[in-house]
Amino acid sequence: MRRFGVLMSLAMLLTTFASAQVLPLLPLPICVEGVIGRGLLGSRDPGLPRRIEFAMEVYHYELSCPEGVCDSIRGYFRLRAWDESGATVSLYTERIEEFSLEQTPDGWLATFSGPGVATVSRGGVVRSFRGRIDVQALDGRPSPCLECPTDRLRVTFTSPQLPEPITFEGYVIPRTGDIRAFRRCR
Repeated sequence: MRRFGVLMSLAMLLTTFASAQVLPLLPLPICVEGVIGRGLLGSRDPGLPRRIEFAMEVYHYELSCPEGVCDSIRGYFRLRAWDESGATVSLYTERIEEFSLEQTPDGWLATFSGPGVATVSRGGVVRSFRGRIDVQALDGRPSPCLECPTDRLRVTFTSPQLPEPITFEGYVIPRTGDIRAFRRCR
């Protein structure tokens, strides 16, 4: 029994020593900013598909590292649009490489981009294209009207394989979803 107590004490001492050596090396967040949202887009443009769904979560971390301040961006963006003819366009990011957040008179504007894939399905034929996705997501100011849309989204996909960019732009239908942008620092 005495040996067990000595071994347990030694194990706890080693664990404490090991954690004291590792913890100072872990980066601690200084600031985190980002944008999250999902829902359906509406548009006044009759040329756009009638149903456009989107979902996103993007986080930009500023970390305290031994070299100073380090940046890390994590997240995703997905969009799917279809119309009555059965044509479907799906966009998704492979990773987010750039992110910025700024306050505008209309609210918080998050802008991010990265490499992505567009899949176009029309008449049973499916084609995929690699390119770049650029997103502007506006977290609009609160409105006294509960049914008035204030959040907006603009998405552009460009690829050398396509003659022109694929663009979707519209407002978030309030009952279907929301966009929230944020910045928190310690």
